[in-house]
Amino acid sequence: MALYYDLPVFKQVYQLILKIFEYTKDFPKEYKYTLGQDMKRDGIQLVRSIYRANKAKDKREYLETFLDDFEVLKLEIRLCVDMKILSIKKQAELSQMMESKSLTSGTTPGEMLYWNGTAWVGVAPGNQGQILSFLNGVPTWWPNTVGLTDANNPVTGKVWMDRNLGATRVATSSFDALSYGDLYQWGRDSDGHQIRTLGTTTTLSVSDIPGHGDFILTSSSPYDWRSGQNDNLWQGVNGTNNPCPAGYRLPTDVEWDDERMSRSYCFAP
Repeated sequence: MALYYDLPVFKQVYQLILKIFEYTKDFPKEYKYTLGQDMKRDGIQLVRSIYRANKAKDKREYLETFLDDFEVLKLEIRLCVDMKILSIKKQAELSQMMESKSLTSGTTPGEMLYWNGTAWVGVAPGNQGQILSFLNGVPTWWPNTVGLTDANNPVTGKVWMDRNLGATRVATSSFDALSYGDLYQWGRDSDGHQIRTLGTTTTLSVSDIPGHGDFILTSSSPYDWRSGQNDNLWQGVNGTNNPCPAGYRLPTDVEWDDERMSRSYCFAP
């Protein structure tokens, strides 16, 4: 963990505080010990928030405090100008320091900042339908694109089809036949065998592509449609016989378990 006084944001805030102390000492007595004192206090509070956020595991509380005090300080500077106790030139200098990329709260609607442990980093606005999710500790808009049949899990950060292959809609009940989809033999391509109304055969295939659309039946172990199992089928988006639409693939064992365990109705064994 970096020392808080080595952080770029601390160094810039510290320079800002020095300027505030320099300018407020020339305030009229009426404002020096009221508004001027508040400005110095709020400036020091920024440093306190940086220090606490840097050492805290959960930084959100201190970062929110930092942003609140930052906005209050901007308002105080504006009041000083409106009451003619701070020149436009000095306001411009302070504003330029506060508009540094390490301090600003965004330049476009929807833009956000997060603390990555050493500096403030901007998060560009998302698009309609996206969800902001933390992936490896980084706030990320997900998915990059949203399709009509996409369903995303903000817990795991994964996007999957929202229905079975061959289904015409998402299930409305456990008896919804239109949501059942096709019956695939593990590792086979979409060659027609998956359609429930087509024929069957007991002749095993000797290759990864049987060359017909019949469902292959067998009554002996290992109950595989292929003579000589091939465990390397359906491996990834570009895997052999991947039956999924373009850009999709089957989940891995780990991904499937992560999805299962992320649901509120699932419990660890």
